[in-house]
Amino acid sequence: TLGLRPAEMAELVRTQAAVLHGIGEGVLAADETGRITFVNDEACRLLEIGTELGGRIDEIGLTPRVLDVFHAADSAPALATVGQRIVVVSARKVQRDGRPLGTVLVVRDRTDVESLTRQLDAVQVMS
Repeated sequence: TLGLRPAEMAELVRTQAAVLHGIGEGVLAADETGRITFVNDEACRLLEIGTELGGRIDEIGLTPRVLDVFHAADSAPALATVGQRIVVVSARKVQRDGRPLGTVLVVRDRTDVESLTRQLDAVQVMS
């Protein structure tokens, strides 16, 4: 418990959950066995998946490209298409004191940026 009292531990968990749900990026975490341990609302929206914890990463409906990035963890960020969205995904293995804890996938929406880039390219070609 790291010397924390139950009330302190509960507050720490609430604070961390609020931060992870409040950021503008999608966050999905899975343990070493591939079971989902955390997923925030933005990740559910961007990846078009449900919020249930405990499911296997390979069975929750991720696209093949997103799964490849997840399994390759520590790779460079990659673009992926999910439904009508273009997202940037990156994954990292997580360790604590040399003990593997799992993998965290971070998802950012790039749909608007990619659309604007295409429009700018079209205007440049026309001019």
